[in-house]
Amino acid sequence: MTSLSKSTIYKMIAEKKFPRQIQIGPQQVVWTKHAEQDWMNQKIQEAALCVNKAPCAPLNRSWAI
Repeated sequence: MTSLSKSTIYKMIAEKKFPRQIQIGPQQVVWTKHAEQDWMNQKIQEAALCVNKAPCAPLNRSWAI
């Protein structure tokens, strides 16, 4: 549901900026739909604050299309 790279996701998890994964196999992980949606909604709210207030943190362009 995101275009973030694997390394970016795991870095963000370590920084507590992305939901933790759930291990379902030796090399398989998943995220709950609820956790993903909450994270996306938080990012949308942060973006809306950036539009309405200044200064704003720089955007992470690594995931932008």
